[in-house]
Amino acid sequence: MSAALASPAPPLATSPAGSTLERRLGAILAEARSYGQAECPLCGHSMTPSGEPRELLCGGCGSRLS
Repeated sequence: MSAALASPAPPLATSPAGSTLERRLGAILAEARSYGQAECPLCGHSMTPSGEPRELLCGGCGSRLS
């Protein structure tokens, strides 16, 4: 019996050159500091301060970012 090798999956999305997760999350935190809320990078709902110092909480999926 032999196994067929699947071709690699295509990338899910393309990102701008030089874009990193660290930069993206830093931009979200900066936006929240400036405007009091930011868009959740996972679900797109609003992230607002959670009450914990320097932490955001998503109203949609419950993600936390600090």
